Amino acid sequence: MKTLIMTVVMAVNAIAGVIAANVDSKFAYNTIVNEHRQVTSKIVYKVEAGGYLNEHLKYNFAYDNQNRVVRKEALRWDKAKKSYAPYYCLDCTYTEAGAEVTCSRWDRKSKSYVQVEKVTYQKHDDVVDYLISK
Repeated sequence: MKTLIMTVVMAVNAIAGVIAANVDSKFAYNTIVNEHRQVTSKIVYKVEAGGYLNEHLKYNFAYDNQNRVVRKEALRWDKAKKSYAPYYCLDCTYTEAGAEVTCSRWDRKSKSYVQVEKVTYQKHDDVVDYLISK
């Protein structure tokens, strides 16, 4: 009985916290998860006056066989075309020493991603070093 009461109290607190956090929020989110409990995409909506939701961004995620994110692609809503258009992507490569994250922006002329920056993270003992390069 005590466990049931504690569960109910915790659930009510969680719901109240979510409602309170979203009252003044300018964004709403829809997260899509696959059967492996991995986030495959997340859609971001702008909350307009009156509570109306307008498309804003969409994120797509890809994973490797060790359940690590290897790509995060961002798409921006194009009001004129009424569809999502590529914006930027982050590609992650993992090594024993750490990871490399390559940031690329969408180039409309070439219709492909163009590398903007690369960050290398390496762990030494309990310290993480990073190196930024272009």
